[in-house]
Amino acid sequence: MQKIVEIDAKEIKISPYNIRVEKTLLGELKNNIKQQGLDNPLLVRPLKAKGKEKYEIIQGSRRFQAMKSLNMKKIPCIIKDMDNATAVMKSFSENIIRKDTSTDEKARAIAILTGQMSLLNASDKKLAETLGKPMTLDALAKQLGVSKSALSQQLEPLRQQKQTREFVREGAISETTAREIRRIADDKKKEVELAKEVVNQGLTQDETIDKIQKARKGKKSVDDLIKTIKGEDELTEKDMKKVDEVTTGKDAKKSSKKEDEGEGEVDSADIDNLDLDIGDNDKDEDENKLNVVLSEKTYKALKRYCEDKKTKEDNAVILFVEDRLKTEEYLK
Repeated sequence: MQKIVEIDAKEIKISPYNIRVEKTLLGELKNNIKQQGLDNPLLVRPLKAKGKEKYEIIQGSRRFQAMKSLNMKKIPCIIKDMDNATAVMKSFSENIIRKDTSTDEKARAIAILTGQMSLLNASDKKLAETLGKPMTLDALAKQLGVSKSALSQQLEPLRQQKQTREFVREGAISETTAREIRRIADDKKKEVELAKEVVNQGLTQDETIDKIQKARKGKKSVDDLIKTIKGEDELTEKDMKKVDEVTTGKDAKKSSKKEDEGEGEVDSADIDNLDLDIGDNDKDEDENKLNVVLSEKTYKALKRYCEDKKTKEDNAVILFVEDRLKTEEYLK
């Protein structure tokens, strides 16, 4: 069993190789230490250079910060002598598998240890160079007891743009959303533009991924996808006025009469024949109209569809027609 010694807090310094820079959950850690004490002592190494600070933290920098904020004078530590490369490896390896390490911090640690220079900033490149020959992803994965693919996926934050990562940290978009945005974007500028529009429109993860998948299936460009998210390809106000006339009391008599004559019955074939013909916004009002008439039965189906899809009625007509009512359930 390793010996635990209490060291004066003034003699301990945080390593310049520390990967933990985010302050999240530090308050929770502070409360736990205050109520229950320290579960695990810090791992430190002795410093060769003479000075007030005699020890450098290898593992436990956040615990040290929390204890200092509680004005604790003596810090429980385990002292172990090791070189720079070993110290960095031990510190980073622990943080990669910790649940409270952020995705950005894990990505940096993995990239530094495996020498992914194209993903690193200038200071992290220098750190990676001091470690000598980098590990392979496969070797690091085996050491950590995880799959190589899982480790590779954790590098994703470093492949994304700073603005995209900022949205993730703010909770505006999820990690999954950020990954899908980067994968479909043509370039860095388009990635940021798409991410901003997703945030501006308040899209959920499911809504964003659905739109991205439809864009891929339809082989649409990122610009077209952005227009879709902005709603620029949706019905105009004049178009919706026409839909309202068709689907409300103004045309109710006409629809009822058609149903009485057998023309109002709707099946999936009828839905397949529904077409939207939206004119350009600059055209005259007479030219800018919908070539679609909905019977009362179809309108009720549209309402059920709208409720199920949790979409606004002003978007429902387009979605309704695009889906072609793949099942008969809305017509029952």
